[in-house]
Amino acid sequence: MLLELLLQDPWHIALLGAEASPGQHTTKYSPQGECSGLGYKAGGKPLAGGRVVMDGDVACLTFDDVKWPVCSVTAHGAVVYNGRTRDVIRVLDFGGAKISTNGPFTVFMPLAARDTALFAL
Repeated sequence: MLLELLLQDPWHIALLGAEASPGQHTTKYSPQGECSGLGYKAGGKPLAGGRVVMDGDVACLTFDDVKWPVCSVTAHGAVVYNGRTRDVIRVLDFGGAKISTNGPFTVFMPLAARDTALFAL
């Protein structure tokens, strides 16, 4: 299955600040507009727990939630991208500023279902 092949690559998530302007046409990861601050490193974090979940006849790609244990950032969204090719598979919009000040910051992955998954075939 194609999604299982995709799981052989490293996947990452990078947090985006207010100045970032990703959208549906964002195809490659770029550090432009990425968050910076205590406990956050450019490029974000590798994703863990990658798996394919079936929703009826639709295969959905999902990962574990991602947590920065101690950081100081203000993020408005994130990009999920392939660490080898830098291809973006999903732009997440947080719907406003999510702030962490010297504390934990967690990104909860979307539900692995045909209409909400990070990537679905």
